[in-house]
Amino acid sequence: MSSIRFSLAGKVSAIFGLCAILSSGIAAALSRFELSAWQLFALSLAPSLILGFWLLNRFLRPVRGLLQALSDGIRSFHDHDYSVRLAVDRRDELGELVTLYNEVGEILHRERKGIRQRELLLQTALDRSPAAIVLVNSLDRVAYANVEARRLFVGGERLKGMRFSEVLERCPREMAQVLEEGADGLFTVDSDGERETYHVSRRHFTLNAQPTLFIFCGA
Repeated sequence: MSSIRFSLAGKVSAIFGLCAILSSGIAAALSRFELSAWQLFALSLAPSLILGFWLLNRFLRPVRGLLQALSDGIRSFHDHDYSVRLAVDRRDELGELVTLYNEVGEILHRERKGIRQRELLLQTALDRSPAAIVLVNSLDRVAYANVEARRLFVGGERLKGMRFSEVLERCPREMAQVLEEGADGLFTVDSDGERETYHVSRRHFTLNAQPTLFIFCGA
């Protein structure tokens, strides 16, 4: 058996309808007394207004709480947290909105999880690459350097977070000269007692809305 759906407008209309019925009943009961039209109107309307405001406040209290919860959930989306779910059993427009919010959150959560898994797979592939790969952000800081890049540039030490200008001061002179020129080129360095020639490629692209320099050094 399908559940009955009540709209917000229907619920508010029911409150006003109940107040109107109460007002009419009070007016009919007071009509036997000798009251002026204004007295009859005031005496029949006052209890209805009190009841109406009380019922409306009771009705809007959970609505306000739900809207606040939805607002907090959407803020969590802004902070890239897609794990927040709302458990509300309502058969109206707000119930549909909560259901839609939860569905969107689940979709975003799965997509972000998939992106993260692909990022980890790509990072694993880059770390095992025989070529040296370095990413430099707009602040001249090394954002990423794989294992080969750390070996080739600074003998295996940590590169991430260093200024790229400082990295150039520590790497082999022939290598620094080619990298400082800002174009593709070749350099030869000693590697494990042998002379190896590397090809340098530099490309600029946007990563996470930030300009990034991609440096590739392959033998």
